[in-house]
Amino acid sequence: MMGVQKIPTAAVMFGATALALTGCQAYEAAQSAAGIYEGYRTYEMASDVRDAEPVFDGVERVAVDSDLLEHDGEDEQAIEAAFDENFAWAVEQTLEAADLDTEVTTAEQADNPDLVVQFRQEGHDGFVERWTMGDRLLGDLYFHSMPAGAIEDEAEMTAASDHEGLFETIQGTVATRALATRAQQLEAKEEAGEIDAETHENRMQNYVDAVNDIDWIKPEHEPKLAGD
Repeated sequence: MMGVQKIPTAAVMFGATALALTGCQAYEAAQSAAGIYEGYRTYEMASDVRDAEPVFDGVERVAVDSDLLEHDGEDEQAIEAAFDENFAWAVEQTLEAADLDTEVTTAEQADNPDLVVQFRQEGHDGFVERWTMGDRLLGDLYFHSMPAGAIEDEAEMTAASDHEGLFETIQGTVATRALATRAQQLEAKEEAGEIDAETHENRMQNYVDAVNDIDWIKPEHEPKLAGD
């Protein structure tokens, strides 16, 4: 498994409780805490989470779905099953770490979800993209509100040449939305006088630490997801 970067606390403080860091300072703080700041879970600026959509607010049931491209010589059905199962598990772990009480299932198991988190893998479009991107995997992550299916948020994904790396990138994006949701809820509590600024900051620190402790690939799925 490739190295996983950690989410700096500087990336999740908001409003009156925000840490007084510029983007560069937040980046430097992250480097000191997490080493070389490249790869997955890379949140270099405070705006990364502050500007993320709090798509999980008010959501009780989430379904995850993926649409992966076929690859010669691979057991695509087994890879997609492992991807979906691990996807649901990792999203559930992430929401739990952010103290969001939300049920998570795969799309096949879903019963009237409030939100569908969907990943669609894309191929390389033309010679130039194939030349510049090489074997990197591409796709889009969508957050659909249900039952209408409207897209509440979306993000482009790129990763190294295996499903494991792609999955780490996807989950990093899910984590920003989960933390943004929790931060918005805590900010509302602070504004209502239910908690003070110190409690707000301490709780967000705990959520960031809990998210960073998650190993987003289950050992039983790693052989399938790490395959080229």
